[in-house]
Amino acid sequence: MKPVETPFTNCVFKLEGGTVENNLPAERTVDYENRPCIVTMWEPTEQERRQISQGTLIRLVVWGFSHPAVAVGAGRDFMIDVEEEDEMQRDLTVKPDLSLYLGKRVVAIVRGEQPHEWGIKMQGEVEIRNRDERETVVPIGLVGLVFSSMSLSLHDTVMHFTGPNNELEKFSFNPVKYGIYDPGYGSEVLPQWPEELEAAGNVPEGMEASGEASAEWPERRARLEQERDARTQSDAQEFLKED
Repeated sequence: MKPVETPFTNCVFKLEGGTVENNLPAERTVDYENRPCIVTMWEPTEQERRQISQGTLIRLVVWGFSHPAVAVGAGRDFMIDVEEEDEMQRDLTVKPDLSLYLGKRVVAIVRGEQPHEWGIKMQGEVEIRNRDERETVVPIGLVGLVFSSMSLSLHDTVMHFTGPNNELEKFSFNPVKYGIYDPGYGSEVLPQWPEELEAAGNVPEGMEASGEASAEWPERRARLEQERDARTQSDAQEFLKED
């Protein structure tokens, strides 16, 4: 299959040392739940069209040691409601989420006054803060490891970490009982709690609503996304070299 540009293409991923044939046109947007995502469109060859029509399965290959959240479908609107496109355009003022910090190293575990008040401090002074009173086990062993991937569900949020010798560790948070503090945003936020509920004054029990974004946040968020995407591309190239 060949990646193709569409009227919605707003960015292009380029292979270092490659040609225009290696470019990957994409669309940075948000899905129907206002979560940031990247959408690419692919055109099958005539042979692939015949194979698909005959029932051949679709193959998805992800390079690396873990599997990110992905979706495969036909047409652009399988994730995004086209009729709501104007309303759903990507907003750089959206609150921080874990994906922004993929590739960042854990530099410390910070503690508060109560046993459950602790956080994972990452490069850039970012803190992933536990707010679940039941979670009093502090993951000291994560210091020095790199946040490499994550998996989200209704029941838990799992952060996966990789060490210098490719050792793997993970830690789970209650999806609505943790916060992210990014000094560039200016206050702690509830990354997985719907913003429309917060706007209505509805937050999880024992939690405080997310603060407002600072004036510098849109620029910082854009920079974090660029750094993350560059790390992802670099990791993929290193993996291909090793392979």
